[in-house]
Amino acid sequence: MLYKNKTLNFIIILIIYLLLITPFTYFLGSIFDAKLLYNYKDIICGALLIPTFFSLKFNANLILLGIYFICISLYAFILGKTNIDILFYLLSVREFTLFPLAYLITGYYLSIDNPQKFYKFLYIFIGICFSLTLFYIIICPHDSFSSALRLRSFWEREHECAIISGLLFIIIYINKLNLFFKLPMLFTSASLMFLSGSRSVIFGLIFVIALIELKNKNWLKCSLLLLSFMSILALFPYTSLANRTLAYNLNPRIQQYTLAKESLLQSKLMGIGSDKYGRVGSHIKEFKIKNKATTTMDSSIIKYSLNYGIFYIVPFISFLMLILFMFIVSPVKDTQTYSIIIFSIVIGLVTGKLGAYPLNLIFYTCIGFISSKIKIINSQGASYNV
Repeated sequence: MLYKNKTLNFIIILIIYLLLITPFTYFLGSIFDAKLLYNYKDIICGALLIPTFFSLKFNANLILLGIYFICISLYAFILGKTNIDILFYLLSVREFTLFPLAYLITGYYLSIDNPQKFYKFLYIFIGICFSLTLFYIIICPHDSFSSALRLRSFWEREHECAIISGLLFIIIYINKLNLFFKLPMLFTSASLMFLSGSRSVIFGLIFVIALIELKNKNWLKCSLLLLSFMSILALFPYTSLANRTLAYNLNPRIQQYTLAKESLLQSKLMGIGSDKYGRVGSHIKEFKIKNKATTTMDSSIIKYSLNYGIFYIVPFISFLMLILFMFIVSPVKDTQTYSIIIFSIVIGLVTGKLGAYPLNLIFYTCIGFISSKIKIINSQGASYNV
């Protein structure tokens, strides 16, 4: 056990497994048009932090990660000064402090004694998400497509459907399974990705699989992947009902990224705070600089870099280098965890979904898994490496 108190362990593990119910709340929320159910995960995440707070002294890794996310939120508040927009600031704390801490604790707690608990949780969660996605498509086929004819099932956006399918594809691809099960599942998950019309997920998936085969020194598969990638580029407009081109919505994103770069340089890499732009229902806040303006940022990583400046950029680059190193040296079993993290980063680089459910839960639980493998300090003060 991670903690000596059996009651505390029971409460924490119970709350963690209650997270597995969160996909059902989104499913039912879509069925009955009751988005209030989405708040279930906020309650569970908040509840998880309470018993864990009294036990953080046993976990140097969690303490350091917790301090970082809390300090980031305080830094954003200081940047806002007296004219801070409380609504957008609190939403940023929810996205970049509450959820990450709760999910980090989840991944860490499930991994510290027996990594198989973590993998069991990961498989069950992705399995539930994917099964509910398929079930909703069967029972509500017309409501499963957006007005642009992109598959989204019961999710709010098309990306979530594609992300879940991509994650399942990675897990099935890596694990040695019966071909009579493996091939149909790969085909089904790939079909959902294409029907969603998500370019970022398809490219992210090919990128990760290419890294896996490069690690395995399988040059034939790498060559076939390159041909597949070129074929997808050529046939992409015909792979979904939406008939979207590769360049669709590209210029607005480039303008957003240019705005972020100029703003970041103007702030001398210190960031602008987390409350300067956003959209919540009818409440819209626009951020302007020179002749450019935006209410959102279609890249989680660029958004965090703009909001928090060097205090996000430097840790992120260091984290990325660590992940790539651990991916190279990791055993086969753990390759899927690092592959999922790399896939998530690619998605977060070109979409705003890294901080959104369900990708944020999977991404940060995987980081919690990694933190359980890195010993920073023991009770005698001796330092450790991975």
